[in-house]
Amino acid sequence: MSVDAMALALWAKTGEPPLLLLAHMLDTAAVAQEVLYREPPRTRALYAKDWGLPVEDAVAWVSFLAGLHDIGKASTVFQAGWREGALRVREAGLPLEEGLDWIAHGVFTELFLKRLLREEGLAERAANDLAAALGAHHGFPASGEEKKRARRQLMGEDHLWWQARRFLLEELSGRLGAFLPQLEGNGEATPEAVLRVMALASFADWV
Repeated sequence: MSVDAMALALWAKTGEPPLLLLAHMLDTAAVAQEVLYREPPRTRALYAKDWGLPVEDAVAWVSFLAGLHDIGKASTVFQAGWREGALRVREAGLPLEEGLDWIAHGVFTELFLKRLLREEGLAERAANDLAAALGAHHGFPASGEEKKRARRQLMGEDHLWWQARRFLLEELSGRLGAFLPQLEGNGEATPEAVLRVMALASFADWV
């Protein structure tokens, strides 16, 4: 099975048919864009200033980030949590381990994005801050103990999972035309910039 087929088997919400993870990510990004274009121009100008991008590029970038909020669901423990969905994931070729301790998907979102955003070329400080903010999109920042337990689960994970996550990120980025910002100075985003992304992601997710 190809990596794209594996990634496209991942689910976000149960049901028949289930809501696939990529579809939910795209939905959230689209809602974020719609929200921003319904806002007064000064709101979009704030996001543009935050990231040093033209307005349209800034909207694409922060909508892309909003869409990444649930990439933590591309984890073994989450995908094994619904029997019918887990069967589809296994049939697509991604190995699932049974009996893992439950860890909230936001914890994995933080861990995954710290790595994925840095691999995309974002400065480490900005990647870490955005990862923590997006991981807390349900209002609960990950504790040190939760992240420690999550890292232990990931230690024995098959490499195909990272390939599937990269596919999701790249597919989302490509469809939105998101450009990576070039941050000045030490590569650190302002607290206000990170907070605005977190608020947008949380709102777009619930809508």
